[in-house]
Order: sequence, then structure tokens, then C-alpha cells
Amino acid sequence: MKKEEINRLIAEFMGLAKQDMTNDGGKIYLYESPESGNYIPIEEVNYNSSPDWLMPVLDKIEDAGFDTEINCTHGIEKEKLYIVEITDLKDVFHIFVGIGPNRLKALLTAITDYINELNLKF
Repeated sequence: MKKEEINRLIAEFMGLAKQDMTNDGGKIYLYESPESGNYIPIEEVNYNSSPDWLMPVLDKIEDAGFDTEINCTHGIEKEKLYIVEITDLKDVFHIFVGIGPNRLKALLTAITDYINELNLKF
């Protein structure tokens, strides 16, 4: 997924207020920043790059009855590899896994998988 797609997916999951605007290039969407309360374009939404933006998303998932575990291991060439598991506490076989070179990327993968599956149910 592209940066804007990831940020739009998470912004909608988090229920950020959205405004439609039209400019010379066509229709654009502005989202309310959780930090400032100002409306910003999707290019300035930072779920994909900021732990400060992503942690409230994780809190919302955990409040819905999921547990999160983050582990660090070493890959084949001894580079660090992070594994994030988001597990449904009511159904331990319902797990979302993210793997990445850092915590943020691994967490982002697991969160987007969780939201995508949630969207399929509705």
C-alpha cells in the first residue's frame, strides 16, 4: 500500500473528521489532525511515519479486546527483525502479524491487516 492509502485507511478507522474541498486540480480531502485540530491534506497525515500518531491506533485496537506483542529477533544476516502480533483475546487463533526492519513498520503492517479485515466484515 502507498503512504496515502495507509494514512487514509487508518484516518477513517480512527474516525478523523474529514472535509471535501475543490481546487484547481479537482477534489481533495482534508483530515482533522489529532495533534493540532487543523484540517490537513492526506500527505501531511503521519500514521505511517510517527509513533505518536500510531500509538492511539494501537490503544483503540487493544480496547476492542486485542493483545499486542512486539518481539525483536535477528535475521539471516544478523540484522534486527521485528515481529508484531495482534491477537484476539476471545479467539487466540485470530492473529494479525507484521514483520519489519523496525517496530514502526512491523506495527504498521499488523495494524493495516487488522483494519482491512475489519472492513471486510462490514
